[in-house]
Amino acid sequence: MPDDQKSFWTTVPGIITATATLITAIGGFVVVLHQVGVFGSKSESPKKMAEMSQAEGNTKQQELEEKIKLMEQKLAEKGGEPDRPSSDPIITAQPKRNAPFQNTAQLGGTWNAPDGSYVIIRQNGVSFTVEQYYNLYGNATRIAWGQGTVMTRKAFIDFIDLEGNTGRSEISISDDNRTMTGVARYANGAATDIYMTRSFDN
Repeated sequence: MPDDQKSFWTTVPGIITATATLITAIGGFVVVLHQVGVFGSKSESPKKMAEMSQAEGNTKQQELEEKIKLMEQKLAEKGGEPDRPSSDPIITAQPKRNAPFQNTAQLGGTWNAPDGSYVIIRQNGVSFTVEQYYNLYGNATRIAWGQGTVMTRKAFIDFIDLEGNTGRSEISISDDNRTMTGVARYANGAATDIYMTRSFDN
């Protein structure tokens, strides 16, 4: 055999082929090591991760539905009102129903004055209207009228009389709601004392 005949592995094509084969083998080995977790934890497949997220979401939704059912059951047992501590500002800050009217004097009805005139009051809450009558020759004649506001045992009336005189009355009501006393002050400076008693017919 001649000395210049060389082996295939010492030629340029042989070297290239051997190098390519070695690189392919190393790449395959690296892929295998990665799959078994040598280069980090083995990650879950996207499909498996999606299944796990869906299962987690279903569990949380079921827990939430159970909590809602439990809350609805408690509300039904308490008559629909949620439990709140007595110190809750939402409760303590709320006024009682009809609180403004609990201590308001009730003036509705007919009131008699010593001069023979009488007053008819129609009350709605803290507001009322007033009409004063006097019997002239057997006929009830309206001699004054107005409207007012009552605050606990005090009343304030803006009035006008038959002759067009205007003024304001300040009245105190007795605790038994049967007597009114006060003063009517006219715009022209005149003043008249007020004393009236509730009619026994009311």
